[in-house]
Amino acid sequence: MIYYIINNDFHIENVQNHISLSNELDFTIIRIPYSLNSDCKSFAENIITIETPFLERKKFWNPKFFYAAKARIDKIPFKEEDLIIFLTEYDPLNQYIVYKSKEKGATIHLLEEGISFYAIYLHDNKLTRNYKYLIKLFYLRYLIGFHFFKYVAVGNMNFPQIKDKYIDKILLYFNVEVSRNTNVEIISNNAIGYADLKKDTAAFLSQPLYESYMSLSSYIKHVSYQLDKIINNYSRVYFKFHPRESDAFKNLIKLRFFDK
Repeated sequence: MIYYIINNDFHIENVQNHISLSNELDFTIIRIPYSLNSDCKSFAENIITIETPFLERKKFWNPKFFYAAKARIDKIPFKEEDLIIFLTEYDPLNQYIVYKSKEKGATIHLLEEGISFYAIYLHDNKLTRNYKYLIKLFYLRYLIGFHFFKYVAVGNMNFPQIKDKYIDKILLYFNVEVSRNTNVEIISNNAIGYADLKKDTAAFLSQPLYESYMSLSSYIKHVSYQLDKIINNYSRVYFKFHPRESDAFKNLIKLRFFDK
């Protein structure tokens, strides 16, 4: 059995791509929702949904929610011949599934989820020294029991990462340097790219920098300045929202620019 762990709607395209390339019909989707609106019933019959406490502060600091989630994962009948494919190390439940299945001898693959994957997950990042994250790390490791979990520093930010020994292979679409102690395989990508963009057409790829680097009002100001210049120089503009963009931000952009 192949188990795919997905957290966001944009994971679905990568998973469907992998399913089509492998021609695998016997698979189970494990949903641990973040921005995941799809119920996955359009392409999967076997679906397990587990709510994560990692997203809400009150639930995060209440161990009973983690214990309940762990109990649900413990009931999944992982076997030695299973393959577990996950797309992000960000959620501790993703890591716990990897840990529990690895205990049973399953094979673990980490599949690229997007461009940010190359900046965060391919390097042997150093453990964080941020005391706030060290407190969270102590809580998750010694109270919740996630001893496989660590927080690493990537620039000025901190991200969860699992110990390399639990990953058998990282699956990438591009051949780049990887410093983590695991195997790497370059796989095909059958996604269809843009083929008809003209010289009078521009594509703007949005990024929610207001989550970490600046205020929302400041981000809107900078985006507005750039879009005004782009709109004046191109007859058609495509605005691509990031998967994490909020409805509030989308509405602001629509009100400000879509009439143009």
